[in-house]
Amino acid sequence: MVPLVPSSVQPIECRRNANPFIFSPQLVHQLQLLTFARKALALAYRLARPRPLPSARGRPPTYADETILVTVIVMAIWQLSPYQMADRLARWPALAVACGYDPAHTISASQLYRRRDQLGLVAYFVTFCALVWQLIRCGIIRGQDLVLDSTLIDAFSRQDLDAAWHFAKRFGYKVHMLICRDALLPVMFLVTPANRNDAPWAVPLLELFRHCFALPVRVVRADAAYLTRRIIAYICFVLRPISDTSSPRCQK
Repeated sequence: MVPLVPSSVQPIECRRNANPFIFSPQLVHQLQLLTFARKALALAYRLARPRPLPSARGRPPTYADETILVTVIVMAIWQLSPYQMADRLARWPALAVACGYDPAHTISASQLYRRRDQLGLVAYFVTFCALVWQLIRCGIIRGQDLVLDSTLIDAFSRQDLDAAWHFAKRFGYKVHMLICRDALLPVMFLVTPANRNDAPWAVPLLELFRHCFALPVRVVRADAAYLTRRIIAYICFVLRPISDTSSPRCQK
């Protein structure tokens, strides 16, 4: 059998008997990530403000935006840093071609950092929603049994002006999530400084989910931090779970 990756550039994960599909260029080809990224960015650019035209004296971008987005997606799947991803692209021509690069001129780590940030928040939010839609179409996410929860992520630097201290003595951000209980996957999220309360973000999360996906919700689960009149009223009279009209519509 012909190996998926040449032995000379085979990643460490493959040598540890990991899934050969996940750690190969087939991941990019078979999932059609370049086409997916191109369509997601086209929608994001229509929703966002018009992109500024490049300066006549400025150098045109070497790498297409969809190539950068595919690189970011692959980085997330493989859990690599930009330095590790740039090194892998340089050593693995088949992966570079699959992501849309010229194998002789792959991106550096510093460029990847800069281009990743330049894509903008709207591009990543639309990409997330598009991924959720694909999982809904495949039947993986049903969205009928939802969980409200949050988690903390640490800031990269103590100099981050947008981050804050949590009472658990962690400096960073809080990710407020709406999770599909059947799939154990997030279907909507919002990010705030770590010192923000959970309850004020429940209704915006549910409203975004309702407008983006419009799935029939049966149950909304949450802990005591979300037990407020505003949240319960929204769930009962706007979201209207359809599990049982005679039972409470918000479960702790």
